[in-house]
Amino acid sequence: MHLPALQRIMAQKNGVMPLPLIWNQKTVDPRDPDSLPVYQLETAMGSAISVFDRAGAIRVPRTRFIPVKNTNDLLAVRSNRYMLTDQFQIMPDPGRKADDIQIDLDPVYYKFIDDFEHRFSTGAPSLKNCHYLTVQGDFTFGKNLIFTKDTMLINTTRNRFNINDHQRFSGGSVLVTDAIKRTQMIPVNKRAKRTSIISESKTTDTRQYS
Repeated sequence: MHLPALQRIMAQKNGVMPLPLIWNQKTVDPRDPDSLPVYQLETAMGSAISVFDRAGAIRVPRTRFIPVKNTNDLLAVRSNRYMLTDQFQIMPDPGRKADDIQIDLDPVYYKFIDDFEHRFSTGAPSLKNCHYLTVQGDFTFGKNLIFTKDTMLINTTRNRFNINDHQRFSGGSVLVTDAIKRTQMIPVNKRAKRTSIISESKTTDTRQYS
């Protein structure tokens, strides 16, 4: 940004940047949708480009721009899909096989940072070779987990399901249910080739799901 141009605009506008106002409907307690409704007022700094004459933008590669807007993005950045350089830059790991990954964490259990941190308390799983990761329901993740290909985890129970350390999920889906007392393989979603259905318990076994 050209600072003299910014100084000139601020002087012309009496110290207030004329940015359009954005209002978002929220609740006083974001965890309680039934709490008092309020409006959050804000401005978007990106819209300031319209204030400057002959303004332009510089396109940079994703290696220089890795936005973290929610816990889905945060999980990807914390995983081994990215690396921290000696210059403290977060860069994509050149050894990863998948250029992009789609992560969809259940917002009921992973939207807020404290809930997210509690369920990934031992660190992010390996996602270097994962294309899609979907988590529906309540899980906690052990250490040294590996997810590859297209993986979906589904917990249909009301209880939290703990995934033990050192497990590998080579695609497919894992469905946790209290209605089925044995393990079997059935089709689940379009992307996954098969599904492991396991009975509800406090911890998983040490088998490999593939």
